[in-house]
Amino acid sequence: MINGRTSRLRTTPVNRPLVVQPSSGVPHLSVILKMKKSHFSELVELATERTRRFSTEFVTNRLPEASLYLLHVTQSYPNLKESEITIPEKGMPIRAYKGPLTKEDVVDELWIEGRIPVWIDLQVYEADDQHTYYDLYACNRFSGNEEDYYYSEPGIGPSPFGQKSPSFPFDWNESKGKFDLDERVEMFGHLRKSIG
Repeated sequence: MINGRTSRLRTTPVNRPLVVQPSSGVPHLSVILKMKKSHFSELVELATERTRRFSTEFVTNRLPEASLYLLHVTQSYPNLKESEITIPEKGMPIRAYKGPLTKEDVVDELWIEGRIPVWIDLQVYEADDQHTYYDLYACNRFSGNEEDYYYSEPGIGPSPFGQKSPSFPFDWNESKGKFDLDERVEMFGHLRKSIG
């Protein structure tokens, strides 16, 4: 647990770029690796359920299985691996988000011609009677090469998803027991801005 946040072990991907030297001597990608859209959809679903179950250890709120997402994509990156692209128009200002989105909306937003963000942090934000709302913080470095992904799912393999605890209240520690998500939403929700 670091700074009141808990996450799965972060693994460093092996850096083996898929580059060949053609006769011209100019490096290029020999293979364009692609993430299947259906597999990415399954990863979203799996990470969501694991995050929901994990979060029940911390909050008093009931967390419905039905999910909606509040998506934030970071600004573009200048230094990319050969297997990565960045999409400047997807970048969002600090504290801005798009949503609420369905799982299908998230997949459509983040799956770009076989590439997905190399990391996506997922945490419960709030809940109502019908839905659990998740913050999705996505990196603006897209890749189809699973070696670029920051995390690994047991039994699944490389994944972009880091499953985080809900943001803790100030001065909270485990000895204080579970907390109500609404407290933090009431205190800081006004700082967030929906952009669609």
